[in-house]
Amino acid sequence: MLPRLRWVCGACKGYEPADADRKLLRGWIANYLLLTLIGLWILAANGPGGGYLLIMQQAATLSGVAGIWLHEIGHALAAGAVGMKVWKLRVGRGPPKAAWRLGDVIVEIGRYPFLGGLAYFDQLERASRWRSAVAVAGGPAMNLLLAITVFGVAAAMLTPGSDQDWVGAGLAGLGLGQLLQFAINIWPSKSVDGHPDSDGRQLWTLLTARRSERDPYLEACFDSRILNNLGRFREARAVLERAWALRPQEPLALNLLLHVISADDGPDACLDFVRRHRAALDAVVAGDFESLPFMQVNIADAALRANPPDLDLAETFTDLACEAVPDSPAMLGTRGLLLARRGDPEAGRALLLQAVREPNEPGDQAQFCDLIAQLAQAAGNATEARAFDDIARRARRLSTGSGPA
Repeated sequence: MLPRLRWVCGACKGYEPADADRKLLRGWIANYLLLTLIGLWILAANGPGGGYLLIMQQAATLSGVAGIWLHEIGHALAAGAVGMKVWKLRVGRGPPKAAWRLGDVIVEIGRYPFLGGLAYFDQLERASRWRSAVAVAGGPAMNLLLAITVFGVAAAMLTPGSDQDWVGAGLAGLGLGQLLQFAINIWPSKSVDGHPDSDGRQLWTLLTARRSERDPYLEACFDSRILNNLGRFREARAVLERAWALRPQEPLALNLLLHVISADDGPDACLDFVRRHRAALDAVVAGDFESLPFMQVNIADAALRANPPDLDLAETFTDLACEAVPDSPAMLGTRGLLLARRGDPEAGRALLLQAVREPNEPGDQAQFCDLIAQLAQAAGNATEARAFDDIARRARRLSTGSGPA
């Protein structure tokens, strides 16, 4: 967000912060400097008493990152307690600076860790209102509980004549920081930058919105995504086959089904499924649905990665997908692989690079980087091949087994 040039790896795109991110960063810096100056002025005017206030202010402000971590952990604990599946925790905005896996959970830290966070969780079957509300309320509840606890400890330490007043002031500041985190998140504010609304607004929506009627088709598709994330491909496939029977003319269940078959049994099995059900797939192609291009690109991907590949089938469905959504990373990467298979590795590499520099699921990122590494190795560029092999390996460790479907 600050105007400074940085080197990035070959698979990365230069960070272009949104206006909302810039405003948040500048606002945080301005508030911190203003509060620090006020604290120093009080210190100069009131001696030790002002020093206690300055310590409280610094502790409250600088504990923001800890408060965000605790807030997201609160969401995760609450979601897990009501049977929901937590699969990712992210702290901060901007490009990811570090990521690792703890069990089944991906933990990610953005470049600006003091500018908020997100917890990602899912639930098999239709989520009840109270379970969703518990998961949403878990974050602010954690901040409020810790604020009360820390204030209690601080009150016990801040006694007349105590030599622990400085420590107590710091604890009081930590408690104040947690209380501010609670207040900010529980206030029912609406997002203006594409991020989720505040926890308070989400809770209000859950409690006041009218409940829509059940849709077995969409619920089955939703459940299949979670099963796919858990690596339970056979169960996901059974769920999707039932959904496909409900609405054979719509592409969503078929798209997800192709993705699951490819992830579970490989591209050969997926291509065999396409050939056996070509008439049904062609009937879906005639419709106009949002998920249709992604079904087409899944067919093309299977045809390209099968042994032997079916380049004509791949080209047919790649053209259809790219015509509908030309700038999607999935479309760019598939077109790049097709060009490489057709004997134009340079043009293929250019499109694959364009694809990996856009936001991707780790599974697709790993696949595209593997392909670039193979092209680099074939061209005799061992350095580039090793670099993209390393990127693919790191992405694969973070992959849940799913990619954009």
